[in-house]
Amino acid sequence: AETMEEEDEEALITTVQRKIEGWRAKQLAAPREGSGAAAAEDEGPIAVAVRLRPMHQAEADRIGRRIAGAAASSYEMPEFENVSVFPPNRVFLHSEVRQMGALTDKVATKKYEPHVAMGPEVDDDAVFGLLGMPLIRCMLDGGRACCIAYGQTGSGKTHTQTNLQIRAAREIFSSLGSLGEDMVVKVSFFENRGDRCYDLLHEGNEVQLRDDGTGEVHLVGLRAVPCASVEDVLEALAFGNGVRRTEATASNAQSSRSHAICTLSLHRSGDGVPGAGATEGGSCCGSLRIVDLAGSERHENSATHSAERLQEMKEINYSLGCLKECIRAQLLAAKGKKQQHVPYRNSKLTLLLKENLEPGTSVQDHRRTAFVSHVSPMRSSAGHSRNTLDYAAAMIETSRAEQERKKFVGPEQWSKKHMVEWVAQLDGGRFAQLAPSFQLTGKMFAVSWVGDLHRRGKAAGGSEADSN
Repeated sequence: AETMEEEDEEALITTVQRKIEGWRAKQLAAPREGSGAAAAEDEGPIAVAVRLRPMHQAEADRIGRRIAGAAASSYEMPEFENVSVFPPNRVFLHSEVRQMGALTDKVATKKYEPHVAMGPEVDDDAVFGLLGMPLIRCMLDGGRACCIAYGQTGSGKTHTQTNLQIRAAREIFSSLGSLGEDMVVKVSFFENRGDRCYDLLHEGNEVQLRDDGTGEVHLVGLRAVPCASVEDVLEALAFGNGVRRTEATASNAQSSRSHAICTLSLHRSGDGVPGAGATEGGSCCGSLRIVDLAGSERHENSATHSAERLQEMKEINYSLGCLKECIRAQLLAAKGKKQQHVPYRNSKLTLLLKENLEPGTSVQDHRRTAFVSHVSPMRSSAGHSRNTLDYAAAMIETSRAEQERKKFVGPEQWSKKHMVEWVAQLDGGRFAQLAPSFQLTGKMFAVSWVGDLHRRGKAAGGSEADSN
């Protein structure tokens, strides 16, 4: 009887997989419009992308089989390819439907719409064209650009960021001649582990984070290396990537176990640019920050971890949780919730990423960030994939809400002229004679004492009732 149940369930798994494949074929046949490049450029200062890595052969061999659940008490899961990506901006997460714990032949599908969606067929050159080039343009224009890679361990984050580093270095040096002045390219590279940061290019020396009192975070002790060629940059990056903290995990034999932050920056030649032995400083004329976050792990995957690895996993998951909380708080603030505190100080990671997650404070403060969520293609990673895609959805909602907030010009932002015109047209022009006395900006009007408004109205020949 048990053998028959297993055979029936394997047949259902095959049916589920075939249904998903048939659904994909219909989606591919439907006409699509737009391009990911346009989406990345048009969605404001933060572009949110999803990248699905290719399936490994070992994963393909498991399709159609039953695999152990995520926890001892979990049901055995059918293994199948459960993520579908359709450029330019659609991602679908599939899961089997159960009734009273028993597998059925039905499939549940959840849709996500990032700014850019990239499947396994999108190669590294195309990824750089979609996401990297807008960041390079921001950097060359004197802005602060950043690419943040997020996702579970083994989902392809380090692969994406390493290739971005290489292509960015080549593009920056090929563009130096068009800048109209002599520039020096510098590279710095450090990793964040828990509450500590270490310089990957200088023997792992500890780096201190300091707030200058204006909200800017400075890295004291981080030393940048001036580079005269692409080869110099690549040599420095290869060295930094080679000494970064790694460990084997359930999903990846060589998983990055620290958050790594690489910065390529431009400085005017002779403008106080420090040498290789000096603390980073001088006048920065544009920067690109490439952030490879450590992969998230679930507690049920940590059965063989040592006490040190368990603590490391907790620190990584805590910092990623703080990042999610900051994104949530930003969303509430962008939706108009007043006095919304964004808890950047809860972890070193969020403090480091503050400048890349917040919008610029002025037109001159040009910033652009690409947030790249990485997912694995298999059902066995569904919990991680759902969490990653939910992160991406929250980032997208925050970005769109912030743009809508900026489009709205509320009374607090009115000029004196706008305020006078507004008073003049109230109630069909009834208070037009009072308008010249209200030479106030919207911000001043909002905090004015009612007695002062009465005085202004009376001075213009009106009554207290008119002022009210």
